[in-house]
Amino acid sequence: MDCNGEPVHQIACMNYLRGVWDGLIAGSGHTVTASPFCSPHGGVQGGQLRLIYLKWATHHPERLNLGLGDTAILAFIEAFPCSSK
Repeated sequence: MDCNGEPVHQIACMNYLRGVWDGLIAGSGHTVTASPFCSPHGGVQGGQLRLIYLKWATHHPERLNLGLGDTAILAFIEAFPCSSK
């Protein structure tokens, strides 16, 4: 998926990333395993998720062979780590 191309592709990317985000947040409430990242207070917008993903992809091109869902999770973990406190 081209997250940095035509506006229609950017919107599709935002919607896909929002689905990954929402699925992980919703799923973490139904398992013994916590979410792999910590959502900021107030949540995030779809456009933010796309920018977070694009920044991560720019810094980790060697990992782009993984699927978009997998790389999205890695980007979210890096952007929103859970405090160890």
